[in-house]
Amino acid sequence: MDCKKLLEKIEEMPVVDTHEHFDRYSDTFGYNMPRFLYFSCYANTFSGYLPKEWIDILEDPEEDEYRQFQALLEIRAPLKFTQCGFLMEEMARRAGIPLEEENFKAFQSWYAHRNAESVAAMNPQIRAYICNSIGHPMFGGLAGLKGYMKPGMEPDPKIYRVLNITDFHCVTGKEQLNLIGRLADMEILSLQDWERAVEKVIRTFAGLGIVGFKELYLYFRPFQLELPNEARAGQDLERILRGENLSGKDTGTGLMDYMMFKVYEILSEYRMPVAVHTGCTITSAESALHFQDYMKIMNSVPEVNFDLLHLNYPVLESYMTILKSCPNAYGNCTWITSVDREYTKQYMNKVLDNVPIGHTSFFGGDRHCAGEPVGAVLCQTRQILAEGLSEMIEKHYINETNALEIAEMWLYENPKHLYRLTL
Repeated sequence: MDCKKLLEKIEEMPVVDTHEHFDRYSDTFGYNMPRFLYFSCYANTFSGYLPKEWIDILEDPEEDEYRQFQALLEIRAPLKFTQCGFLMEEMARRAGIPLEEENFKAFQSWYAHRNAESVAAMNPQIRAYICNSIGHPMFGGLAGLKGYMKPGMEPDPKIYRVLNITDFHCVTGKEQLNLIGRLADMEILSLQDWERAVEKVIRTFAGLGIVGFKELYLYFRPFQLELPNEARAGQDLERILRGENLSGKDTGTGLMDYMMFKVYEILSEYRMPVAVHTGCTITSAESALHFQDYMKIMNSVPEVNFDLLHLNYPVLESYMTILKSCPNAYGNCTWITSVDREYTKQYMNKVLDNVPIGHTSFFGGDRHCAGEPVGAVLCQTRQILAEGLSEMIEKHYINETNALEIAEMWLYENPKHLYRLTL
């Protein structure tokens, strides 16, 4: 079976999008139309292609949309032969409107009237979307959250939600602490109160049908993790209750790390996966996760499976080490297929030699809000999957039957089982 025939088979397979902000409330993030197009195409703002004034325009939600659209058009020229350029044009094709300056008003109208149902219909092979955009303060406590999660609020029956747990432990001031208290309908005056509030919220969400959790703290925290220190955590909490903000050199990491371990202890009771960002941060080029320390968390809660996103791009070795070392670690390509074709295929070769076949998910949009780029990224993902598997067949590593079974597991069966989706 050559690559073209294998691709035809793969294009017929069902898919689960494991990392998608596909939700009718996506626009609460504040992304206007040009920023949506820009971020969804993953043009790299720090690639050196983009002048600083373009970056400033595209990253400013208050900037005039027309100027943002003009900057977006300027990006296309230097990115003409890149995967980002392909995504930009493919997304415009799916929208049915060429990316031209004279079409700005048409794009505005299209963006204003698009809806989740029509976007989902463009990609019928995607049987489920994981919506990871649920935060908690904006919904007015548990009553608001219950209203948000009630039957009929889903834009499509294929939508499954996960809860962002970061703000449950990443707290540096009294206002943040009070948000958790208001959400749980209780006052937080001690570490024990805090734990009870978090457990109450998580229990409520579990009853409302979430399928997992998401963690951002480990991606942005530039320090090594500390083991729980209750005495230091208590001292930091007392300062917060007095109205101090833990910032500067004293960032309150002792308190945040302590509560993070407590939150994971609570999560272990619910047997749901936690999605965690990995990879180098674009601002510092440092690894987002200190893997040796992160393994302290993973080993402390063996009941919790961790869905490690983005293949630790661009450093694969440490990522493979943690997948090999921790039975509760799962690899997830997410948006890497739209960024680096060869890196993705390198992972395919390594993971088949070193990790159980059921521990990899291959597709995740990681878009900043619902939209047409999902289909464009899926198109590239299928191409890369077909190319990589065809090369393995040629080298007699696998046969044609193996290749089709692997593709279906990575695109559909594995994420379905990891998140326990009812499909």
